[in-house]
Amino acid sequence: MRRIPAFVLFALLAVGSFAPSISAAPVSHNGPHPSLQRGATGPFVMGLQRRLNTWGGSARLPVTGTFGPGTEGAVKAFQAAKGLPVLGVVGPKTWAALPPDPTPGASAPAPAGGGASTSPASVVISSIFYDGAEYRSEGDEYAVITNKGGAAVNLRGWRLYGDDPGQNFYFPNFTLKAGAGVRVYTNRNIAGSFSFYRGSAVWNNDGDCGYLYNAAGAQVSRYCY
Repeated sequence: MRRIPAFVLFALLAVGSFAPSISAAPVSHNGPHPSLQRGATGPFVMGLQRRLNTWGGSARLPVTGTFGPGTEGAVKAFQAAKGLPVLGVVGPKTWAALPPDPTPGASAPAPAGGGASTSPASVVISSIFYDGAEYRSEGDEYAVITNKGGAAVNLRGWRLYGDDPGQNFYFPNFTLKAGAGVRVYTNRNIAGSFSFYRGSAVWNNDGDCGYLYNAAGAQVSRYCY
């Protein structure tokens, strides 16, 4: 084996000792909220993650306080939805567009054994059939949206979200009568129902949540199993 001269080893060690260390992404404090980007950590990132979850337009984020790829993806989705530059960096304009930070822990826990968590709204996700007979694509699975109130509700612009990016169904001009329910299938064309028209499953067999938003973008129902 060829030996490396001693002066070469000394030079390599000297270069290594002066090599710059890699640190987390810089955080700029130019206002009430710091500018955040991938690699940032801390309580401001936790607040960002809670606010993105309140928005609800992307997959729900775990509130870890670490600005990783999932948080960056949610930020970009939010920026695109709000017509902001899609940079993945949270600056003053993005902070201003985000919904208020809910009190930590204020989110309602998922009901044990499956069930609906709702606001005072009358339209809810009443059940999810998640174990379809159709292999892999499971197009026969569905969620049931029920009007538990005493008056008909027009669902135009309402959104059913399956808790993963792209799993969105937007209702057309449709009135759900009081006491009635309607199914939203994964991939079926059945009269009197609706469909995501997806070629892959929406509802995970090992547990998942569905979210229902009204036309104003407010979450009115959550169903977890």
